[in-house]
Amino acid sequence: NGSPRRTLAEVQEAVQLAIKRRELQEQLLQEAQVKLRIAQLERQLVDPGLRAPIETNAANPVTYATNPTHQPRSYLPKPEAPHKYNAKNRIDFLKWEEDCERYFKLSPVDFPDDARKIDFAQQYVGWDQKAVWKNYVEGLVEEQEPTWHAFRTKMLDALGPPELRRQHALQTLKQIKQRPMESPSNLLNGLRSLWAEIQETSRQRQMDDFISALDEPIRDKLSLKGLSTFRSLEEVEEFSNGVWREDRKSRDKTKDKKEASEDKDDDGTSNSKSLFKKRKRNRSPNSNPNGGKKRDDYRNYRNSDKELMTCTYCKKEGHLESKCYSKQNAEKRAKSTQANSGQDQPNSGKEKS
Repeated sequence: NGSPRRTLAEVQEAVQLAIKRRELQEQLLQEAQVKLRIAQLERQLVDPGLRAPIETNAANPVTYATNPTHQPRSYLPKPEAPHKYNAKNRIDFLKWEEDCERYFKLSPVDFPDDARKIDFAQQYVGWDQKAVWKNYVEGLVEEQEPTWHAFRTKMLDALGPPELRRQHALQTLKQIKQRPMESPSNLLNGLRSLWAEIQETSRQRQMDDFISALDEPIRDKLSLKGLSTFRSLEEVEEFSNGVWREDRKSRDKTKDKKEASEDKDDDGTSNSKSLFKKRKRNRSPNSNPNGGKKRDDYRNYRNSDKELMTCTYCKKEGHLESKCYSKQNAEKRAKSTQANSGQDQPNSGKEKS
């Protein structure tokens, strides 16, 4: 019978197709494993902290995880370095301390002990502060080891004795005012350093110091809103920043309008090069600052169509015949020639006689 033979042939063909499909799947799996291996090696080159040992085994193929576990990354100051401390004031110290502490928290693996922290922070202090710390370390007993707290204390002592720093902070607190381009938040950061120096903890006094140091327009807006409506220093800061930003926007708009009005010619057309031209002084069109003699500006000799007028004497554009230098020079030469000829005639008559 023919029908069973055809069925057997179909079965054999299906088996061969299944074998080929299996081989193709294994080949695709191997290619995927190779790609994952290459990607993991590339990640290890970019991030040396990533370590995932892999062993290849032909009998038991390893399946690679698509999301490998990352160890803590290194957040050393590259390219941004902490603020360098030169013992200028308390703000200088607080910026340096804050930046160093930020790196310690972001990368605890790089700073396991105080020695690593000191070595790192010591790179961002001045030479005088390094010398002070070196003398302190040399005076320690062998059993004692320097700590991060001791290093911070020595750097703070470089600003001077505590009592002198307190007096200076009190004097600065009375005189401090918001600078023209300074935001209220920056002003508040400076006040916080002074409060830390004098150990001021009263929230009401801090609010009073902050409001008195603000610019007058901001203080007026605070008074209109009502100082009693602000319950915390943060609310005063937020409102002051809003007023300061609105004032900056209005100033920028006024500046843009002024530049746009100046960036035009006399006839009202736009002039893109006006910003790069030298600004003219206010003077009359006939004035001459060099010699003091009045002289007409030839550029003003135009007709109703704003075209340069042509001189009928020299045939040049930009001036009239009555103001032509060539004609004036020719007349001067003619007069001098006549004068010279008049002087030569009497002399010649005397010689003949």
